[in-house]
Amino acid sequence: MTNQLGWASPFYLIGSAGTLWFCLWVYLVYNSPDEHPRISKVIKQFICYRLAPLSPFTLQAELAYLKANVKSNRLRKLPPAPYLEIIKTKGFWAIQLSLLGSAWGNYTMMTSTPLYLNNVQHFSLSTVNKARENVPACSDPVSPYFSQNGGLSALPYVCMYLMSFPVSYTADRLVNSGKFRTITIRKLFTIMGLGGPALALVWLAFVECDRVQAVLALCLASGLNSGKYAGTQMNFYDMSPNYAGSILGISNTGGSAMGFISPIVTGALTDDKVRVKLHYISRRASQLVFNPGTCISKPS
Repeated sequence: MTNQLGWASPFYLIGSAGTLWFCLWVYLVYNSPDEHPRISKVIKQFICYRLAPLSPFTLQAELAYLKANVKSNRLRKLPPAPYLEIIKTKGFWAIQLSLLGSAWGNYTMMTSTPLYLNNVQHFSLSTVNKARENVPACSDPVSPYFSQNGGLSALPYVCMYLMSFPVSYTADRLVNSGKFRTITIRKLFTIMGLGGPALALVWLAFVECDRVQAVLALCLASGLNSGKYAGTQMNFYDMSPNYAGSILGISNTGGSAMGFISPIVTGALTDDKVRVKLHYISRRASQLVFNPGTCISKPS
């Protein structure tokens, strides 16, 4: 797409898709089935029937409960978020540290994976395999079928997307079973989501010119990273359901700063194209430092 339509075309595409999704969300999503103007009474009853095993209410009582509950929530106004008390909480800083580590890794991988595949493994960024001068170690020819790294750079995120479904489902099953404390489950999946990718990317630093192992290591790192969605990403709601949005906003502000700090540090650590892969060690090592932060956070 960038070769045919220019570098800005993916941004227009993603931005347009996001705008379309938002319009559909505003048009289709409501607080409850009872409020939705385009759902028939039969469908509403069917939804309540599906919820019946989880509730002692009858169908009509379920509709009345949902209606009354939504109204009461609308009428009840929460006091302003106690920001000072939030930032004085040890659990908040534990989550903040883990989020900084996760954001560092995510931004570094997003910005540097294409460069690593191009400069070290020689999966070309261009549709045309141009002759390279002074190419380092992995300089054997690459099949034209694998000449572009756009798809390979996206493959780790496809793995993360696919892994997020079984990970989230398993976490919910464990929580609902009542056999484990919530904090234990959050710790388990945070270790998976941050510690697992750390080990996978240390492996990447030692694959040298093995392109298959390099791609597998990247996919394994991103796939295991999906554990954070059932770990540190859920701690906001565990700590304070009513103010989860405010806590997430504060934490994301700091996490977003990694988007410009990480490339600067990566550039300082990689003095030539061959050594571009060494940032993965420092990247995930930082996550191993931040990882214990989330493990000590507890729901309030």
